[in-house]
Amino acid sequence: MTAEITVFHDATIVVPVNYFLLIIYRRMMGVLLNMDTMTAEDLKDAIHEVLENPIYTENAQATRELMNDQMISPKEKFLYWIKYIIKHKGAKHLINNVAHEMSFVEFWCLDVYFLLLMSVILFIFILIRLMCCVFKIVCKPGDRGGAKTKAE
Repeated sequence: MTAEITVFHDATIVVPVNYFLLIIYRRMMGVLLNMDTMTAEDLKDAIHEVLENPIYTENAQATRELMNDQMISPKEKFLYWIKYIIKHKGAKHLINNVAHEMSFVEFWCLDVYFLLLMSVILFIFILIRLMCCVFKIVCKPGDRGGAKTKAE
């Protein structure tokens, strides 16, 4: 969101979150702030830098002019493609969908789900067998958990 604000509404303060925000900093359209070490004073200085230095506004305006310099408007481009699709009855020649060439198993990744399911079942089986072995060792046959008989 900050990239769009920088381009279409002049300069802004930039906190690098992704690669595009670093581009804004490198093209002198905003100020770079480090979130880990940023203080209130750093933020105040960055705001003053952007507001007082006209280079940020000029660079943002130049970038905005480059991005808005199109032969046709987005609305006209949208209408062109709608008419194109209608004219060519769906424009199936533009669709390169590999899913149509896949088998049912490949498309739904059934082999992966089967492997995961079998892994879970194997884990549960091993866990149950382990618990049975531990139970047999702890509770030996004939031992009734410490219950006393009449003879004792």
